[in-house]
Amino acid sequence: MNAGCRMGGEPTAVLHVGGMKAGSSALQYDLTWQPVRRSLDPASDGYEYVSLLPWQLLRGEALQQHAAHFAAHYSMSDQLASLVGQPAEGLVAGLAGLEAVRREGRVPILSYETWLTAQSAEVHAFTAALGGPIRVIAYVRPPVQWLASLYYQRDYTCEPIVGRFLSKWLFAARWADFLDVWHSAPGVETLDVRLHGGDICADFCQLLDCEVSGRRVQHNQTFPAEAIRLFERHQMPSEMSLSEAKFALWRWLPESVAASGLLAAAPFPFGERDIEMIMEQTGDASRRLLGLCDAETCSRIEADPRWWSVDPGHHVPPAARPVAADNASAAPGGDSDALAVALWQCLLAADAAWRQK
Repeated sequence: MNAGCRMGGEPTAVLHVGGMKAGSSALQYDLTWQPVRRSLDPASDGYEYVSLLPWQLLRGEALQQHAAHFAAHYSMSDQLASLVGQPAEGLVAGLAGLEAVRREGRVPILSYETWLTAQSAEVHAFTAALGGPIRVIAYVRPPVQWLASLYYQRDYTCEPIVGRFLSKWLFAARWADFLDVWHSAPGVETLDVRLHGGDICADFCQLLDCEVSGRRVQHNQTFPAEAIRLFERHQMPSEMSLSEAKFALWRWLPESVAASGLLAAAPFPFGERDIEMIMEQTGDASRRLLGLCDAETCSRIEADPRWWSVDPGHHVPPAARPVAADNASAAPGGDSDALAVALWQCLLAADAAWRQK
């Protein structure tokens, strides 16, 4: 199998094997609302974004109706565990939908936020069922920046202590460990490792040599510092998804409020020792990552100190404050906190109703 190069013929499917906080939501939104992309080469097949779910495949209008159930208005496929764990006839039904896409002269694109970190047995069962040749595309980020983005979203209300968070999630910043699994999976002919940047949608389409939608999509703005302080003082409702809350917050906030100092970005979570530990435990995986990248991506990773240096100056944004220095986070909020939580719950309910119209 070749890594990071163009396939000679058309693939059976293109799989975007997402990683959390690596641009999946933006890409899925862009593809959901313009799922059919013509190839820039008239002699080549185009592409169509679809969602593969147990017992069915969603495309076109059904895909967009499915997207209305999510705060970000995007649709994606299901977890690999769900897809390969269903009865055999369920997967056969989904694969029949993929074949219908191919008969119309388009290569299906499938995406899920955390396929990258799926279990090896699930990955191999899935690609074997699809049949080759398969093109796999994954986006990666420098370990410290990625973990900092993840910190305030993934299980933050359960793991607010940095040390416990890192003990739980640092393994996932070792990108090469997971890419090795996809590299060796049955039917995978091409693995493209890309660096997540400011416009994942344009990069993805340029890689496939197909139409770009023309819109710039950005999702997952960080929580403001005041929201983080609220979380630190109060156990938030168990049914509240942080992703849903974040989208609702930023969708409806007035621009003047969103731009104020009150809603400044959350402080940078890691200190010097944390950064040193992250780099020590991901350095070998980052070196192996180079062997899975094309020459241009290798050069960019090798030249970027965020992949190699323990110097906090390469990792901490200039205006950021470490969590430990944020003394205001422990201040009690009194009745105003209870009101804030109640208002946020109302906002979430209103946002869900708005999306169902």
